[in-house]
Amino acid sequence: MKEPVTKEQYEFYKPLFDAEERTSLQLEGRAKVYLGIVSAFSRCNDPEGL
Repeated sequence: MKEPVTKEQYEFYKPLFDAEERTSLQLEGRAKVYLGIVSAFSRCNDPEGL
């Protein structure tokens, strides 16, 4: 059985978790942009796609 988290542990790990969550969301957004760019270029270079 897990022990409950202490207030000190929560206060220590909360900012780390929040920073990691922000980074993850930023990476997801960038990945969507890059995928869109790659998709657009691949369509432009596909002679049958035009």
